[in-house]
Amino acid sequence: RYLFRISILIIIMTLTTATASADKYTRAWKKVEEFIEQDLPESAAKVITQIWDMAADDGDGRQMLKSAVYLTQVQQTFSEKGIPDGIELFNTLMPSLKVKEHKALCHAFLAKGYMTYWNQNRYNISRMRPSDEENLPLQHWTAKMICDTICYHLDQSINLAGDVGSGFYEEFFPGGNKAGM
Repeated sequence: RYLFRISILIIIMTLTTATASADKYTRAWKKVEEFIEQDLPESAAKVITQIWDMAADDGDGRQMLKSAVYLTQVQQTFSEKGIPDGIELFNTLMPSLKVKEHKALCHAFLAKGYMTYWNQNRYNISRMRPSDEENLPLQHWTAKMICDTICYHLDQSINLAGDVGSGFYEEFFPGGNKAGM
């Protein structure tokens, strides 16, 4: 009887903690959406960074991935380094992701980031000469390095995604601001 009561108490405490955790993320994401709709990307970025920190403390890869996606999107509206910073963020996030579908999405966003970087810097990239140096910064990559990296991440994304159901990734795509962008 005593053991039964303790078990019920532990179950109730666990459910309460899980609900509170989900609620804190829901409230924070509502703030982010409000800032995006009001065209306040820097304010949104601050809240997203707070969500990232909460998720990192909780070990919640899904929330960290969602934060990376949103942060990359909003940073592009006010920072010239939005794409390289986003690539760095996703590369930092990748090792901590445990769910293969989340890794697949992270690879897809990395491929997209590198393609966007290529499109924005095509002229400078085409003028780069190969180097023997290890770990070159992105701005010194050659066209072949960029293309090989894009192909790698697309291939990884396809291999890891497998048979993902419809709507699985919807939460990871930011809504638009009041102009619909």
